[in-house]
Amino acid sequence: MAIELSLSQVIELSGGRPRRMRQLANEGVFIPTEAERTGRAARLYPVSEAAIACIIATIDEFSVTTSVLAGVAKCLRGFYRVQSDYGFKNHHEGKQFALRDFYLHTIGGSNVDPDEYATALGLAERPRAGGEPLAEGEFRRIMDWVELEQSRTGEKVHWMSLRASSEGEWQFYVSDHVIAPDGPCKGFMVLNLGEILSVLR
Repeated sequence: MAIELSLSQVIELSGGRPRRMRQLANEGVFIPTEAERTGRAARLYPVSEAAIACIIATIDEFSVTTSVLAGVAKCLRGFYRVQSDYGFKNHHEGKQFALRDFYLHTIGGSNVDPDEYATALGLAERPRAGGEPLAEGEFRRIMDWVELEQSRTGEKVHWMSLRASSEGEWQFYVSDHVIAPDGPCKGFMVLNLGEILSVLR
C-alpha cells in the first residue's frame, strides 16, 4: 500500500511556512490523493506530492509568484506520473528502460563496439531487439523522474536550476550539474535536490 501523508505532515516535512503552504494546498498547487473521503476525513497526499511541496517551499522563499509555483508543481507532477504511466517497480527499472531505448536508437550505423557501448551507458546487458522509439520528450521525462528519485533516496545529488528570462518566464532543469543561464535572465536560482528531498528518505 502506498504511503499517504496528511497536509500537516507534508507541511512539516517541507519546512515551509504553515499558513502559506495551506494557502498553496487550497489553491491546488499540491493535490491530494483522489480516493473518496468520508465525512470530515483529512485530505491525504502521496509521497510524490510531499516531494513537490518540499521543492515548492524552497522556491517560495525567494518570493516567486503563486502562478510560477503552480507551473513548476504541474511540471514536476508530470515527472512523478512516469512510474504509473509505465508501470515501473522503481526508478532503477525506469532508468534501464530509458537507456535501453536510447541505446537501440543511437547504436545503428556507429562503429563502436555494441557491448562496450551498452556498458558505458550503464545497461545491465546489451539490448537485442528494436521497437518503436519513445515519443519526443519521453526519454527526458523518464530521466527527470529517475534523477528526482535518486536525489530523494540519496544515491546521487542532482540540482534544479531555475532561471527567469528577460520576458519574465521561468524555466527549470533537473541535472547532475548546475545549468547556468545561456542568455539574458532576470533571475537565477539553484536548488540542491538531495538536501531538499532528504526528509523523505
